[in-house]
Amino acid sequence: AVVITDSIAAHAGEHDRTLDALVAGTRRVLPGVMSSFLTTVAVFAPLSFLAGELGAVLEVLPVVLIAALAASLVEAFWILPHHLKGGVARLRDESGSRFRKEFERRFEIFREGVGRLADRAIRFRHAVLAGVLIVLLGSAGYIVGGHIGSEAMPDIDGDVLEARILMPQGTPLARTEEIAATIAGAMRRLDARYTPDQPGGAALVEAIQVRFNHNPSAREAGPHVATVIVDLLTAERRTRTLDELTDAWRNEIGEIAGIQRLIIQEPGFGPAGVPVEIRLAGRDLERLKSAALDLTTRLEGYAATYNVMDDLRLGKPQRRLRLAEGAHGLGLTVEEIGAQLRAALLGEIADTQRIGEQDIEILVRLADADRDSLDDLYDQTITLPDGNRVPLEVVATITDARDWARINRIDGRRTVTVEANVDARRSSGQAIVDDLSSEWLQEFRMRHPDIEVIIEGQVARSAETGASIGRALLIGLVGIFVVLSFQFRSYIEPLIVMISIPLAFIGAIWGHALMGYYLSMPSLIGAASLAGIVVNNAILLIHFIKSHRERGLDASAAAGQASRDRLRAILIASSTTIAGLLPLLAETSTQAAAIKPLVIAVVFGLLSATVLVLLVMPALYVLFDDWGWTRAHAPRATIDS
Repeated sequence: AVVITDSIAAHAGEHDRTLDALVAGTRRVLPGVMSSFLTTVAVFAPLSFLAGELGAVLEVLPVVLIAALAASLVEAFWILPHHLKGGVARLRDESGSRFRKEFERRFEIFREGVGRLADRAIRFRHAVLAGVLIVLLGSAGYIVGGHIGSEAMPDIDGDVLEARILMPQGTPLARTEEIAATIAGAMRRLDARYTPDQPGGAALVEAIQVRFNHNPSAREAGPHVATVIVDLLTAERRTRTLDELTDAWRNEIGEIAGIQRLIIQEPGFGPAGVPVEIRLAGRDLERLKSAALDLTTRLEGYAATYNVMDDLRLGKPQRRLRLAEGAHGLGLTVEEIGAQLRAALLGEIADTQRIGEQDIEILVRLADADRDSLDDLYDQTITLPDGNRVPLEVVATITDARDWARINRIDGRRTVTVEANVDARRSSGQAIVDDLSSEWLQEFRMRHPDIEVIIEGQVARSAETGASIGRALLIGLVGIFVVLSFQFRSYIEPLIVMISIPLAFIGAIWGHALMGYYLSMPSLIGAASLAGIVVNNAILLIHFIKSHRERGLDASAAAGQASRDRLRAILIASSTTIAGLLPLLAETSTQAAAIKPLVIAVVFGLLSATVLVLLVMPALYVLFDDWGWTRAHAPRATIDS
């Protein structure tokens, strides 16, 4: 719409009839606008088919953008000219307001200043090319050097915090209740300490509840697990972040004797998954556990990691019985001893009595006091075939044992999964996994040669979705090249237009650095979207350069004049887009945090692309012309003759 309006305004003084000005202005930019629309669709359409759970969340954005672009195209060609017909006559009126005349005078000075800068860039075009390459390589090196971290999704503060209790299996419920009360009491003390600091004196803690037989992190059930759930004041209002509250709560709780794991975190991680999740696969459970402990120790050594745990844990205490020597001589078998113990401890139905309309089963077993502890096994007696009774210890050997609580298999292979949370203020899951993969994992594989290491969690999901974004961007770039090749009738000039894409990426990278954000999946979506946005200005700039060359100007003069002609439209298009996104960039709510990296990529990418397209693109076009890579255009007068 901005491009068509600017073109119609430029033709307003060249035609006497309003309709002629509207049609001529629209026709002049028709090829460029259609190419801009098609190239944008070429970028966005593949992004609608992203892979992975993260892709399922992000793929909605391109669909909405394509629909909005299609609607704007219809409005720009068939509705906008009708709206502008009343303003064309006023544009011919040279006796405009004083403000308008002053604005036009000052803008003309500004446009000529930008034109002179473009002329200077064209004059020193080799230095401009060298500068662009230096900035591109420097930006790439800044990322490779680890100065900008990466993560699957931005860290967003929620309103619920959970303390997940995991005791050894066999722990009585009374002990679990005691620990849950201690943890809940620690949070109440924090509430009393921090509530005066909240706006309006609002309570920091709105509610505390305890759920027994529930621990999503442990994936176990029983009296040995529980979860303390705390509902907090909303993130927009409270003065403490979840990370700060997590540290304070853990310090307030202190050491708890006998606890196996205490996990303090938000209820879930969303589609991104666990920050660090590493799966170990092998045959021998003892070796798997040894490898898991080795990996757990390494992860606990990072200052940014916490809540480190694995899912291979010992089960309840057991007594294992083995038939003693000589027991066969007494006429006993393993099955006979097992049947007698089962009847004594669990009971056996001796008879059924009918009372009224109900059948009542009579269960015979030992009294509760004689079977409420594993030590009661030592007091059991076994009946021999001849009717005599002997102590259980005489006919069986009793040993203490604990088997694994649960054995996980994936594709028939035994696995152990080690998980860890990461403090986003200090590092990211990707950085932790990268550090592990650099050298330590090689040593780990040498110590545990029969263990296979598989990276899962946020890193794997980010890699899956990131790879699909990369493929989609590559398909989009091919689509852009095909569309521009048809328009320009050249295979080289489309490359000049596509140079604007890495120029925009420079702004996106440094925008994240300035704003203090990690590169994430929304950042990649924003960068891919940027590729479809910034080429629009470059397409029309090259289109105007070619038009000026057809009028007889040489490459340098045509490039400089095109930069002047397109300045107003490029500034309006970029500034309106940036102005529309600035409220999101300044938004402090948690709902906006998820898409802020996307906004940062687009806003800062547009800022850099606007400057570089106006100054760098003309210089690069002339440089390509020096090398003979652009098509020579005969003046229109020669063609007409």
